Amino acid sequence: MLRFAPGILILLLTASPLFGKKQPPPPEPQPNRGSVGLVLHAWSPLPVAKSAATKIYFVRIENEKDWFEARTLIASNYQARGGLVFLLNAEPGRYAAVAAQVKIAPIPGGDPICRVFFDQDMIPQTEVVVSAGTIVFGGDFTLQTSAPVNPSKRDRAQLHYHSIMPPRNPKSKTEMAVRWVDWDELGQLEKKQTSTEAEANFWRVAKEKAFSGNPAWIDLIARSQNHELAKPEGPKTPYERSAGPGRR
Repeated sequence: MLRFAPGILILLLTASPLFGKKQPPPPEPQPNRGSVGLVLHAWSPLPVAKSAATKIYFVRIENEKDWFEARTLIASNYQARGGLVFLLNAEPGRYAAVAAQVKIAPIPGGDPICRVFFDQDMIPQTEVVVSAGTIVFGGDFTLQTSAPVNPSKRDRAQLHYHSIMPPRNPKSKTEMAVRWVDWDELGQLEKKQTSTEAEANFWRVAKEKAFSGNPAWIDLIARSQNHELAKPEGPKTPYERSAGPGRR
C-alpha cells in the first residue's frame, strides 16, 4: 500500500507550451569548479504517480547546522530526461539537497509542477563533496509526498526552506495567469541508491542523453569515474561517518 508522509507541496498550473522549449546546451566545464548530478523521483498524491524532478535546490554546508538553516538556496542549472538533475560548475565544497521541483502528470488546463521540501531525516543523506575538476554522483532518490495536513506538522528544515524559497516571477501573459495552490505537503525519503550499479546506470544515461555530443563533459565524467575508483573505500561525508552501516 502506498504510504504518504506529512509535508509541504506547492502546486502551480501552467500552460503546456512553457515546457516545450528546447533546453540550451550545458556550459563548458570550468577547471576550478566542480559539479554534482543525481536522480530524484517523487510519488505525488494527485494523481498518484511517480514523477521526475526538473530542478533541485541545494545548500552549501559549512557545518551540520547548515543542513536545516542555511541562508541561501542554490538551484540546479541543468537537467536531462529520466530525472537526471545537475548542479554544474559549483564552487568546491559540501552540498546538500533540501527541495525539488517535480513535474507531475498533466491535467486539464495545464502541466502541474510541485515544489517538494525535504524533511530533516532526508537532508543529511543527500550531502555530497564537490571537488574542483570533477563531477560526482549524488545518488538516486525516491520520495513519498503527502496530502494536505496541518502546517504544524512541518519540521524546522521544511519551515525554514519554505520561508526562503524565492517567489515565482511571472515573465509572460501565460505565466501571469498561473494559478497557485499552496498545500501543506512534504517529501520523505523512501529509497536511496548509491550502489555501483546505480552509479554506472546514471553515468550511462548522462553520457547518452545529458551530455551527448559534448566531449568536454564526457571526458570529465570518465576522469571523475577513474578518480572515484582510485579512492579508498569508506564514508565520505560527516553524515556517513556518524551513521551506522544500515543508515548509509
